[in-house]
Amino acid sequence: MMRSIAEQKVHELGGRLSVLTRQKKDHVTLDDLLEDLDGTTGAAQGRVLLQVCRLVFPHAFAEETVLWPVMRRGEDPSTGRADR
Repeated sequence: MMRSIAEQKVHELGGRLSVLTRQKKDHVTLDDLLEDLDGTTGAAQGRVLLQVCRLVFPHAFAEETVLWPVMRRGEDPSTGRADR
């Protein structure tokens, strides 16, 4: 069974430039931004929400166009090889 990306080290995800490493980093950044958002109002809230939008849309695009198709084919997203 495949371990959660959150539990894996950078080298297990294909290196620092892999899409999996980037996605993992995005999740950490999003958590931080959502914490920052809590308690903000006005212009400060708008700045944080803009950062969230700039992060989430490319992140979702990468998941839908790169990661999910690979996983649906039964391949390992860190290597592109069949995981069977």
